[in-house]
Amino acid sequence: MPLRLGRWLMWSVIFPLAPFLAVGLIRRIDSGTLPSMATLFGSGQLMLTSVALLGNGVRELISADERRIGTEFLTWAAAMFLFIIATSYGYTVKDIVIPRQRAHEGSVTVVSLVFLAISLVVAAASIAVSTPKATSRIVR
Repeated sequence: MPLRLGRWLMWSVIFPLAPFLAVGLIRRIDSGTLPSMATLFGSGQLMLTSVALLGNGVRELISADERRIGTEFLTWAAAMFLFIIATSYGYTVKDIVIPRQRAHEGSVTVVSLVFLAISLVVAAASIAVSTPKATSRIVR
């Protein structure tokens, strides 16, 4: 399981966050200062990364060969949280599409980081629950 969790961490967490790191590095090179968290995450794109993480976790749970205790609850919890994040992102983006009063970048940043943290926990739990036990593998 540690190898599978490590691969998941690399491909599903680190690479999706790479564009944010690239923006920070480019900004650092251009202006000599690091951008603020609100500049990097204030538009809500981190919520899309959270949706992708949760979608991956739900896929792992649904495609698991062996159903383990907590799988059903975790699937429903992840799906509900996925809906909450997607709705929040839609609410944030509507201010861009329909210009009125834009959402405060600082609050969007905080909400995005909280959503990412919860998504990481739920998705990692999904990977852990959906990984078959070493003793249950079928040898052919």
